[in-house]
Amino acid sequence: METQNIEKKEIDQVMELDGSMMSILNETRKWTKFLSILGFIGIGVMLIGGIFAGSYLGSMTSNIPGGTPVPGALYSVIYVVMAIVYFFPVLFLFNFSNKM
Repeated sequence: METQNIEKKEIDQVMELDGSMMSILNETRKWTKFLSILGFIGIGVMLIGGIFAGSYLGSMTSNIPGGTPVPGALYSVIYVVMAIVYFFPVLFLFNFSNKM
């Protein structure tokens, strides 16, 4: 087998944006910033709700006759894990809007 040396040619690509494209990107930036801020607020509500839901739902399931008692801390852990998973896409969206 013969090895062939392939030379890589670097191609400089330049993207030119006109006024209408810039206005569309500016509108996108506004919406992504708005949605990311709503996402951060949602994460905060999810964390606060997880604390209260854990204690409330834990006490409710322990009072059900014949039901399996689920510790309230399990509900809190589930809400915190969901908030952590949700945090990273919202952070990337926020960074996108800032760099736009």
